[in-house]
Amino acid sequence: ITFELLLELFGDKVQKDKNGKINVKKSRFNTYDTFILEKGEYFNNEKITTTVGRFIYNKLIVERELVDVLGYINEPINSGTLSSIEDKISKALLNDKVAVDVVVNYLNRTQWLAMQFHSVISGSFTMGTLKPNKKVIERRNQLLNENREKLKKGDVITAAKIEKELLDIAQKELEGDHGLDLYKSGARGSFGNNYKNISVMKGPVYNPTTDEFEIVESNFMEGIRKEEIPIYGNAIIT
Repeated sequence: ITFELLLELFGDKVQKDKNGKINVKKSRFNTYDTFILEKGEYFNNEKITTTVGRFIYNKLIVERELVDVLGYINEPINSGTLSSIEDKISKALLNDKVAVDVVVNYLNRTQWLAMQFHSVISGSFTMGTLKPNKKVIERRNQLLNENREKLKKGDVITAAKIEKELLDIAQKELEGDHGLDLYKSGARGSFGNNYKNISVMKGPVYNPTTDEFEIVESNFMEGIRKEEIPIYGNAIIT
């Protein structure tokens, strides 16, 4: 299984014709296309409906050395699934059921698949998940003005309530945006932390000198205000 093969199977091709018009040639498969594996047709113990992406994952990661430990993996490969897989592999290593080299091969193949291939099928960010949402920002500014005195005093409870309401609005506004896959999969970052800081507001930051919290109202995409630079410094320290 090479990167070239994965591109052939799953990569859409973008081409320009002689008039400069862009045409998209669809890939042979989507990773989520389903098919049936009959019982024992592969190393599955029962008849299952699986996906092309999961089949490729099993061929690359499981088939050679980890069939007895993992069996056929037939669920979305997200952070929870990876935790379960690596828990089984770790226990097998401790009980001398697999060698260290097998674990190294697993880690290398997993990293290669994730780092080399993920951008072909899933963009990490979209304009929707980067650019501050108009409705969210309007509501943020309204809530900040309504709670100005509490926030000046470092009221983290009020700040947290504001952040929660804004993130709920953002979730609804971004429904269907594939940029959310980055957060939903558990692959990297979190909606309540990274998205909030990037596109909503930084929020409470502890000041170790005054032993109090300061509330940052801006986000990274809007830019850090001059008066907030020291607070961001404290965020790095704490």
